[in-house]
Amino acid sequence: MPQHAGTGPIGRPRADRHRGSCAPTAALTLTAMLTLALPAARAAGQEHAGPRPACGRVMRSAALGDPGDDFRQALSTLDSSAVWSATRTARDLGRADACPLAGAGWTDWISAESDGAGTAFRIRLLPARLHNAFNSAYPVDRNNGPLWGGRGVSVAVSTGVVFEAGRFSAALSPVLLWHQNRAFAIPDTVLPGLSPFAHPWHGESLDWPQRFGPDAFSRIDSGESYARLDLGSWGVGVSTQTRWWGPARRYPLLLSNTAPGWPHAFVETTRPVSLGPLSVGGTMFWGSVKESEYWDGVSDNDRRWFTGFLVQLGLRAARSLTLTVAGTRQDQLHPDGLA
Repeated sequence: MPQHAGTGPIGRPRADRHRGSCAPTAALTLTAMLTLALPAARAAGQEHAGPRPACGRVMRSAALGDPGDDFRQALSTLDSSAVWSATRTARDLGRADACPLAGAGWTDWISAESDGAGTAFRIRLLPARLHNAFNSAYPVDRNNGPLWGGRGVSVAVSTGVVFEAGRFSAALSPVLLWHQNRAFAIPDTVLPGLSPFAHPWHGESLDWPQRFGPDAFSRIDSGESYARLDLGSWGVGVSTQTRWWGPARRYPLLLSNTAPGWPHAFVETTRPVSLGPLSVGGTMFWGSVKESEYWDGVSDNDRRWFTGFLVQLGLRAARSLTLTVAGTRQDQLHPDGLA
């Protein structure tokens, strides 16, 4: 897995877990994805080729990479009318059509509530979630959001509330974390000026701690929180949500939830916009990330400005064929502004 596959920029941003910073003053990552979704053979009884009618139910609030998310992604290959998307967030999952899951019998992942379309005002609680990991010998950590799977026991507990009023919606979804963080053998870091927990071979260029200090620790993360305003085909807002950018189900090319989210503002399309024979969608974000406490002792390079864009083009006559261009950039933030 490339180390820039985390939710933040190269090196997993911010100090609270694998959120790091890259040593150069600026770094740019650009990728293009051409995707042709070939629907698999339909299950018995699914002989029609048209769109599946909406059942009015949505998924329970889920994390990216949860079994419900994985299974829904797999079932989308059975639907030739489905439009593949290169980007999604936990909010998208909480509003996703659950009909494919209902048809496959995965009723435990379906909310008892409707999708709320046309609702002027409502407040609803998010399900309480417990996520724990145990590693007996050394850390194993992938797509766990703010939870770091260090040696020993690691626990994350989350819940929250969603507020919706017309075109405005917001969610507060904090995560309480505790990490036993037991000791394990790590190579010595011999580079001067670096923390003894810094990566021994990439310490000069990558904020990637081998271990987050010598003791057990706990913290509170803002989790999948956001506030947004949706106007027609566009949405704008602020968020600390993780973002998934890329075609893979495990290790996408640019962003995933292998690290926590980061504070950012965003502008995005809420549905594809038709431009003649093309359909166009995309998103842009602007935010900042923070260096970990286990890299170097230089205070001038602790923060970085982190931006990204994603544009997805499709043919209206061939909905399964898409071209996606995406990129991220980070620039060092000095106390007096950009470097």
